[in-house]
Amino acid sequence: MLKEKIEFVVLALLIAINKMGIPLRVSKRASFVLVEKFENGSFHFLLVREMFGFLNFSGGRPDKGETDQDAAKREVREESGLEVRIGKLLKEGDEVIFHGAVKLSYRIYAGKIIGGELNPCLQGAKFYSTSEIYRLDEKKLLGYYVRQTIERFTRSFGSGDGLYFSSEPKKCADCGGYLNEENTLTVHLGCRCSGINKEAIPCLICGRVHFKKDYNPVFIGEEGAYVNPIVGQVEYRKPRKE
Repeated sequence: MLKEKIEFVVLALLIAINKMGIPLRVSKRASFVLVEKFENGSFHFLLVREMFGFLNFSGGRPDKGETDQDAAKREVREESGLEVRIGKLLKEGDEVIFHGAVKLSYRIYAGKIIGGELNPCLQGAKFYSTSEIYRLDEKKLLGYYVRQTIERFTRSFGSGDGLYFSSEPKKCADCGGYLNEENTLTVHLGCRCSGINKEAIPCLICGRVHFKKDYNPVFIGEEGAYVNPIVGQVEYRKPRKE
């Protein structure tokens, strides 16, 4: 608690100095999670209240010995009460926030709710629909990356303007993550010298791909990997170099 109060005072001083036209800022690194759920034909995204009332994805800085993914998972639990599974990296970059006082290096991961219960009392945690987020004043969001990441995510599943859907997207049979049927990978079924290429749909959370006929999950190492069907499972390996 004391640490947070000190950080608040320091940040307030830096903001005041920047508003006087003196460029002075600190650098920070943090990892966030895009936590989503699908209701009433639209995606809803978890946002929490940061200092000075800014809205942001749940997340934060790693403690000593923590990975970015572990830190993001812990912060979501502490800030919202939800337990999440961390998926693929959606976006990373740098942005100046808090009126120029902080240069933030961020990483944003996909996240799937696997337990817990939303507690708005922790840090004002709330799910916002895509339309609500698009109606928000940009100045209320901590950084431009918030809306950019949400737009990229929703449009990757889009129909029409990318904000609303006539039916719920198909889910991964293994982890429950959403599948983007327009974002396909080419998977080679068979041996290296023969076989067929087949289109498959990736899951953002667990990394498995799903063939359109039955949507059964199959894990592959990377796009274009060679996949050899055997009894009851699929064996995968990277293509051999020439």
